[in-house]
Amino acid sequence: MLATTLLRCRHAQSNPSMRLHTSAMHLTLWSFLDTPSPSAYNYAQNVSEQEPLAMKKVRQAAIAQDPTEAQKMISSLQGVFLSHLVRSQGARHILELGCYKGYSALWLAHGLRSQTKGNPQLWTCERDLDVTAIAKQNVIDSGYADIVQVLSQPADEVLQGWNAEQKLDMVFIDANKAAYK
Repeated sequence: MLATTLLRCRHAQSNPSMRLHTSAMHLTLWSFLDTPSPSAYNYAQNVSEQEPLAMKKVRQAAIAQDPTEAQKMISSLQGVFLSHLVRSQGARHILELGCYKGYSALWLAHGLRSQTKGNPQLWTCERDLDVTAIAKQNVIDSGYADIVQVLSQPADEVLQGWNAEQKLDMVFIDANKAAYK
């Protein structure tokens, strides 16, 4: 089960229809993406945006290094969804809590890259310093270093030190999955 949560921050208080309800999302999108029938999955893959080469390299390297740990990453189909969500909501400032090797950050940045207004920015954090170094390099190699900042800190420290003046359009929680399964 993919235990990820998306929270829509901007406009959420003023427009309840903008809120993404975690349990509804879990029962609909994530359940489909985690355990689809082979034909449904193949159809979704065929009609969706294809995984860019830079992201494919990150995913394949993670799988080659440790297939079990690589299961922490979202799938390419889930990445396409995240990217489209960023675009459709016009998000320009995103915080990702937990990035592992940066694969989901790359998909979020992919969606941000299409934003023409403002100065798009993604902050992503990871507590494991070795993995953070890999994520930083993946961001650089993928060409997103201008809009992605990888923070070498646990999510709780990032949240405690977050400047309330810096408004966020989206938060992607992809950390500490074991605690909320």
